[in-house]
Amino acid sequence: MSEERGSSRRVRLLAAVAVPVIAAALIVTGIVLAVATPGPKSFGWFAYGPLPEGTGGLGSPILVTGTMQLGFLLAVLGLLTAAFWAGLRIGRSRAGRRSPHRAGSA
Repeated sequence: MSEERGSSRRVRLLAAVAVPVIAAALIVTGIVLAVATPGPKSFGWFAYGPLPEGTGGLGSPILVTGTMQLGFLLAVLGLLTAAFWAGLRIGRSRAGRRSPHRAGSA
């Protein structure tokens, strides 16, 4: 029985350390992929002239490459993992501090 408690304690300790480390690694990797990825290269030419500058619109479009999308996805996954871990830790700490319910009080 004592051996089972010791192994479950080790698993909980490993999870308490590994989950935030994995979340941080996902966030950092995602940000690096999203920011450090070079934008699409200009290639070729078209058989018409460029539009004048004052023709409305949002200017040059922002093109998001597949690597940038992967970076954003990893960063969001890391943030969700960190939020889940933090909520779990807060919930466990509050459950441990909760006083027993008295039968006579409402």
